Order: sequence, then structure tokens, then C-alpha cells
Amino acid sequence: VLHRPLLAVISRKAQNSISDLAARDMSNIAWAIAKVHVENRPLLEVLAWEAISRIATFDPQGLTNLSWAFATCGIRHVPMM
Repeated sequence: VLHRPLLAVISRKAQNSISDLAARDMSNIAWAIAKVHVENRPLLEVLAWEAISRIATFDPQGLTNLSWAFATCGIRHVPMM
């Protein structure tokens, strides 16, 4: 059961502290959003721009999870690709 108000709070918190997250955390958040089929384009956009700025810190699995999440959510973020 999805608790949308809780997800909204988590999303805002993640967006506000995105620069504090490790690359693995960012890819895990994106993966989780896609896995539960929750539309959260604003958070994914913030994740994408932050990932671009720190692309060298991602391992292959993190990049794969991030790419899979965007594809699963049907979001084509051209600068990230």
C-alpha cells in the first residue's frame, strides 16, 4: 500500500538534500521510484541534473539503475543520456 503523503515528504526531503547524497543513494532512489511505479518527475529531474554534475562518482551498477529507472518511468532526459 502506497502512502502518498509520506512519499511526498520523502520526495521533498530528498530534493532539498540532493547534494548530500552519495551516487549510490541517488541511483537507489531513482530505482525505487520506478519499482513502485510512482510518478515523481520533479525528483527524477533533480536526480538527473545532480548525476550529470557527478557522473564520475557513479559505478556501472549505479549508472545502470539510474538509466533503467528513467526508461521504466518513460522519462527521456536528453542531457543525462
